[in-house]
Amino acid sequence: MFKVSRPKRLRNTLVSVLICAGLIAAYYVSLGQTPIPPDTRIVYEGLDCGGACPVFRLEISADGAVSLRDASHIWRYRISQFALRRILRAFDQAQFMNRDVNADLPRHPPVCDLSLREDHRLLALRHGCGAQAPELAAPVAALEQATQFRKLMAGDRATARDLKAVASPAK
Repeated sequence: MFKVSRPKRLRNTLVSVLICAGLIAAYYVSLGQTPIPPDTRIVYEGLDCGGACPVFRLEISADGAVSLRDASHIWRYRISQFALRRILRAFDQAQFMNRDVNADLPRHPPVCDLSLREDHRLLALRHGCGAQAPELAAPVAALEQATQFRKLMAGDRATARDLKAVASPAK
């Protein structure tokens, strides 16, 4: 049986750790160097469906400013440029802007709109909020992860505190 001496095993482990660290660092550097166009704006809306679902509007601008409005509150807070880049990357990986807008998406209640404006291009899709199409599911999941909007709408005070979200009554 082939035995590896303890120093060689330690060296191999250290080399593996360094390679992994280098790959992770390269990922974060490449993500951080992607310029965000100044006209970037993401809007995700849950539209009125006769009271069967929450009505909300989540809007994120190029500088990371987030505005979340539901029936009773308006929250304002910021996300980092890194978080915004991750959201935009999810849109890009899902090929959201390459979507055939004439293709059918389920439009059963509840109905949601998802739109992305970036580099003077705009695409908005109206769809059933539960639609699992990859061009919708991945960007919505990225929005949820970065903005925690569903937790805020549910009244999670810890999330509001962590995000430094300022709430005011909806008018």
